[in-house]
Amino acid sequence: MFTGIIEALSSVRAVSDAAGVRQLVVEAPFDFATSIAAGDSVSVNGVCLTRVNAASSGSLQFDVVQETLSRSNLGAVQQGDRVNLERALRFGERLGGHLLAGHVWSTETCLAIEQQDENRLVWFSLAAMHVPYVLHKGFVALDGVSLTVARIERGEGGSKFAVTLIPETRQRTRLGEICEGDHVNLEVDAQAQAIVDTVTRVLAEMPENIAGQIASKS
Repeated sequence: MFTGIIEALSSVRAVSDAAGVRQLVVEAPFDFATSIAAGDSVSVNGVCLTRVNAASSGSLQFDVVQETLSRSNLGAVQQGDRVNLERALRFGERLGGHLLAGHVWSTETCLAIEQQDENRLVWFSLAAMHVPYVLHKGFVALDGVSLTVARIERGEGGSKFAVTLIPETRQRTRLGEICEGDHVNLEVDAQAQAIVDTVTRVLAEMPENIAGQIASKS
């Protein structure tokens, strides 16, 4: 599990492909790299990956399978690109963001960036299948960064949502470098998903007259 509080913004040192696997080598700060053993989990742009090389002071190595490459922006990562890193949460530590599994739902596209004084309001596309789970003032993770949904617009022509990026977030994460057309990894709030799916299932199983009465009062 992760919290969405990014600990390091690091560069990709090398990318190589083998049969069915892409190997990523990512630079990492000394204290970050030496605290992670082979087999430990690390969030890389919000994707939960396993470190495969021995602890060292210089880099982290990961093997990324095709399923992950096809569902996340790690499939397009190149040498020199910067990625967000976070170590797995230890029980008993302070939870600063919200609980994340590191399981990316989809990649969404940056549609527009609006400057608001020192902050930026950034709009992203939202796949129709995810619309029920992205709520105004709810949580999402973008490239592993825990963020609050500032605005959401739903429509037949497509849905979109926006988050506000403060200077601190832009400085410490790769979201500060984002441009229109860029793709980010989206993970929705698992608690919101569970509630929405449970309520939807219960209503579907109810007699129509009762479900209609409940829906009309909501």
